Amino acid sequence: MEQKQKRLRQDEDFDNQDHILNKNKTSNNPLSMIMNHKPEEKIERLRLEPSIFGTKPSEDLTRCISDFLFKFADLPNIEIEGKLGLLVDKHSSSRISLPVLTETGT
Repeated sequence: MEQKQKRLRQDEDFDNQDHILNKNKTSNNPLSMIMNHKPEEKIERLRLEPSIFGTKPSEDLTRCISDFLFKFADLPNIEIEGKLGLLVDKHSSSRISLPVLTETGT
């Protein structure tokens, strides 16, 4: 019984902190923000991070090339030459599928 009352007090304290943070006397829970929204109020948009690490994810082709160079290149100066594009079969006019490490287009 005592633990239950203690838990209720903790929940009340948490709710009070929640009200202080939000200033609207509602929860910071996105669903409750929508349910309690008044048309004249502006809802602050929730900003999503680019990734769980807070950095923008790299493009797969760039990442594949940089990983290859890091693994195999021991020279201080390296020249890279490459061709990017779409390979099309002349007879069927469809894209040729090759066994490659990255997919750079459709």
